[in-house]
Amino acid sequence: MKKLIRSLFGTLLGSGALYALSLQFIERFPETSNIHPALKEAPFQTDTDAKPFLFEYRGTGYYVEPVQDYEISGLVVSHNNISSIADAYHTSSSVDFKDLCVVWGQNAKKDLLDQMTFWSEPWTCWTRADTPNAEGRFFPDELSNNHLLTKDDKIRELINGVRIGDQVQLRGWLVNYAYQASPDFARKSSLVRTDTGNGACETIFVTEAKVLKTANAGWRSLHGVTRASSLFLLVLLPLLWFWDIQVTHKKRRDELAE
Repeated sequence: MKKLIRSLFGTLLGSGALYALSLQFIERFPETSNIHPALKEAPFQTDTDAKPFLFEYRGTGYYVEPVQDYEISGLVVSHNNISSIADAYHTSSSVDFKDLCVVWGQNAKKDLLDQMTFWSEPWTCWTRADTPNAEGRFFPDELSNNHLLTKDDKIRELINGVRIGDQVQLRGWLVNYAYQASPDFARKSSLVRTDTGNGACETIFVTEAKVLKTANAGWRSLHGVTRASSLFLLVLLPLLWFWDIQVTHKKRRDELAE
């Protein structure tokens, strides 16, 4: 038993080391040469013929007012995490199920992004230039933080799987929306990319979504496997250790009884 425990402990150390290594690579930005051509274009919006509508999500009704047809292709640099205690405003029941902060155009370059820091808070995406070079090269109007809604479960599942470094394309409407019970208190979408501060985010009701390119797939797989195996071994090893102690004590008691 002790030999097995030592072997599993060594496996835990190795798995933990690989897990720690994967953390350094799962959010790498893609090489500039690997940027999809669609990201060269600015978001495209036009007047819409779509009419206001009601839809229900998890037992709650919402009033949605489309204001522009919209399409955006971007590189994900940050997103919120509804399971984090830092985001007290979103849960698994939130109709705006994910915020994606994306860049495009001149900002979608690895050598620039590696000199920047991005992070998401509830309702906002923040940026910081870590070098004077990056501060001079970064275009604030080629970044947007997008609050996403949809009534399509497959779209919701796809977007929930998107991670930093992925390149995505979203189509739908820029919308204003409100609880059906409180239609006068609407969250409104920005209609330009040049605004900042409160109200500057785009709110998109997504009707089509695709991942143009996935980043760091191998490292993400390694991250998932080593995380699961490390947690499993962290539970298993104390149980085996306790069992080994009990077996050893029993043998000693039996020997003394003889």
